[in-house]
Amino acid sequence: MSALLEVRGLTVELPTAEGWVRPVNEVSLSINAGESLGLVGESGSGKTMLSLAMMGLLPPGARVSGEATLGAELPVKKLTALSEREWREVRGGRIAMIFQEPMTSLNPVTRIGAQVEEAIRAHHPQLSSSEVKRKTLESLRLPAIPELEVRAGQFPHQLSGGLRQRAMIAMALSAGSAAADRRRADDCARRYRAKTNSGLPGPSPPRTSTRLALH
Repeated sequence: MSALLEVRGLTVELPTAEGWVRPVNEVSLSINAGESLGLVGESGSGKTMLSLAMMGLLPPGARVSGEATLGAELPVKKLTALSEREWREVRGGRIAMIFQEPMTSLNPVTRIGAQVEEAIRAHHPQLSSSEVKRKTLESLRLPAIPELEVRAGQFPHQLSGGLRQRAMIAMALSAGSAAADRRRADDCARRYRAKTNSGLPGPSPPRTSTRLALH
């Protein structure tokens, strides 16, 4: 069985006034279905740049070499060779990123439920309005968002930081990312609740917390 995500010798170089810098230097990793991988390092060590490279979200002018392959389901995608049109199909549909500060990603003037619905419609245009609403509530339920219908009608600023991050998780799961089929989504939700109940921070981008990585 192929890995869900396979990275080989991935290097990212960024232009600066002093010349090229290399925040990501020949990184290799492999993640199978059902596995989690924690990236641990100090601020500026390249964790976020590695994640952005695998999402096709690097800043203009960045140079990328090496390979990043999204497998486990057909067609296999070479992430380092996708056009922007291809990225629109893959990003959110098969791979998603949950940012540490959700307010930078959530639309401040759109209700949470509507934002989840938008993600669903973008990747499942064949669904009826009733099916989209049902899938929206299912997605909000997975990361244990309380009072689903109330929260769905609220704006991001009306939610706590933790609930905003759960809303981002719901959006990632709603589109049907490769790591978010029913079995794996349930497992993700269980792990999230376990971290929350134990006082550990919830799922987030690569960070410096070894406490979370060792959990």
